[in-house]
Amino acid sequence: MLAPLKKRINKELFARGVHNPSIRELLFACIVVTGLSVGLGLLLLPLGHWPFYFGVGATLATTNFWYLAKSAQHNVSRSFSPAIIMLFLFGFTARLCLTGIALFLLIVRWGAPVAPLAAGLACSVTVITVWGLMQLARNPS
Repeated sequence: MLAPLKKRINKELFARGVHNPSIRELLFACIVVTGLSVGLGLLLLPLGHWPFYFGVGATLATTNFWYLAKSAQHNVSRSFSPAIIMLFLFGFTARLCLTGIALFLLIVRWGAPVAPLAAGLACSVTVITVWGLMQLARNPS
């Protein structure tokens, strides 16, 4: 059931510059969990806002991880120079600021509850940890 979806997402990630197969696999897991979170959040919206804001937090985290992984992969394949490191740090800081602005608007302007946003943000970290542990279990050496 997930095989055609995985193939399509892998193809799209590769076309968007994510060439490392391990990173694509990890991003696929994050995208699936985020997609399920957002879908369930929208379905359960009549019951409360918590699931929706969890999905929003997961989307922010997955988007940040996607761009961080893509830019890190791109920069690691080059030789390091101060200009490349500064560009990487500038991009990371800009994304961090945009995420901060988004969270500020969600919490202060629109009154989003903090707990589901934080749980959604932690969702990607959990997916990354579980994925890493599964990789370790497959290849213990």
